Amino acid sequence: LRKKNKRKNRKNTNLSLDSLVRHKFSSGNIVSAFFLHLWELVLLKSEYCNSSRLSECVNRFPSPFYCIIIMPDIPMFSGKRVVIIDDSATTRLHLRKIVESLGATVTESEDPIEGLASINEKSPDLVTLDMQMPYMDGKTMLHYLRLKRQNPVPVIVCTSMNDTSLLVDLAKLKISDFLLKPFDTNVARKKIAEALSRS
Repeated sequence: LRKKNKRKNRKNTNLSLDSLVRHKFSSGNIVSAFFLHLWELVLLKSEYCNSSRLSECVNRFPSPFYCIIIMPDIPMFSGKRVVIIDDSATTRLHLRKIVESLGATVTESEDPIEGLASINEKSPDLVTLDMQMPYMDGKTMLHYLRLKRQNPVPVIVCTSMNDTSLLVDLAKLKISDFLLKPFDTNVARKKIAEALSRS
């Protein structure tokens, strides 16, 4: 029995940190499911933070619940600035909540003219840009941003048009990513975080 346990422990040490946690709470009961959900939150919070800090927490406190308790609640992108340009108040509110949950500050604009003024004033680290707006569509505005600014600002395009040719054209304009409306909150949070981590 001791040899069997020794082989089992040796096998577990070869697993990644994520695999170890999932292995420990893989029984499928309600308690395990709860802790696995908490572990997903840990991963989300720590994905762009200091991974060595997370490892230290997990080594000292095997339960993912304790990881959440002891990890410092420091915004991941404090000091980063995001400009949201969209004529839909609902979409702006949705994006604002996501960006603020990542610790970044938000400036909202409901049309491209106001958005350009905000970009020039705030010098943001990221812009989320709707494609269909009054006065100027998002593609025209993106052309303007790429032509007029020496240091192109990272842009995530938000569109309800699942058009391959449009996405190809946008890729040529060096967008950071795109969100297809209606977008999933977790997908949007991940893409925004990745763009901010590169800015």
